[in-house]
Amino acid sequence: MIEQAWNEYRGWAKRSGSLQAKTGRGNFAALVAVIIAALAGAAASYPGASEAISRAFACAAVVASGLAVYFAREILAVGVESGWIRARATAEATKSECFRFAAGVGDYAAPDAAAIDAFIRRRQAIAAAAVSASLTPEDDPAGAKGDPRRPSRPMTDDWYLKNRLDDQIVGFYRRRAGENERACGWLQMISFAAGAISVAFGAAAAFYPERFAEGIAALTTIAAAVTAYGLIDRRKYLAASYAAMATNLERMKERYAAGGISLQALVAAAEDLMESEHAAWIDQMTKTIRPAPPPPPSAGASHGAPQGAADSKGG
Repeated sequence: MIEQAWNEYRGWAKRSGSLQAKTGRGNFAALVAVIIAALAGAAASYPGASEAISRAFACAAVVASGLAVYFAREILAVGVESGWIRARATAEATKSECFRFAAGVGDYAAPDAAAIDAFIRRRQAIAAAAVSASLTPEDDPAGAKGDPRRPSRPMTDDWYLKNRLDDQIVGFYRRRAGENERACGWLQMISFAAGAISVAFGAAAAFYPERFAEGIAALTTIAAAVTAYGLIDRRKYLAASYAAMATNLERMKERYAAGGISLQALVAAAEDLMESEHAAWIDQMTKTIRPAPPPPPSAGASHGAPQGAADSKGG
């Protein structure tokens, strides 16, 4: 029974990964197009360029700007990022339900027939929202060798502590908190560097306005595009929430080690905590899906930034 449910989790997780990768490719293509448009627009206005070269750069700027809008709108039109978030939500909820079933939590403490019936109904309810959004899991069975992360019924406390809690604490929450914190540092450094160069260009423009004015606009556009692509606010939130979750799960392990808590109570509390964190993750990710950018401006003007990349969820 858990084997089938775990394969369902793997299928939804694989679908989520595919949609996330597609979102990332589209966002990166849009970012590159915005950078090309900004640079080409600045080059088109450079005073030393011939009329033919200026026209070529102006044409390239318009084409690149149009491609940036196309890539961003295409992602939004087909709902790739929202589909990724929904598929990941389905995968994580199904996965959590497997651990509850293995530990005999709540309705799953009933005799096997009743517990299995409740398990099936619960998984159907979890998948309903994704199915109604025309999403389906991909085929990704564990195979003959199985999956070492998959629980068995009954489940021991040592197995749960090692393969679920420790895996989430070290393998996901602490690792992803560090990744997002480092990404924030790089994005802040890029933004600072671009700002410093813009200031230098601004000073130079006081003496050579025809050479540096367009460069300031291009740098400002590129800095805004890179910052938007990295979604610094989203990453700050994820770094803080993931670090807090790792600490909270460590405290749960500490309470369990002190005694007086059953395995069922530990599993229920831990899975409820991860479920609440994931609900907050979904809300934050959904809020930071940007609307489609405006139509492409004329060459030499500032160009819109692409939709940002999203952070992966789950383990």
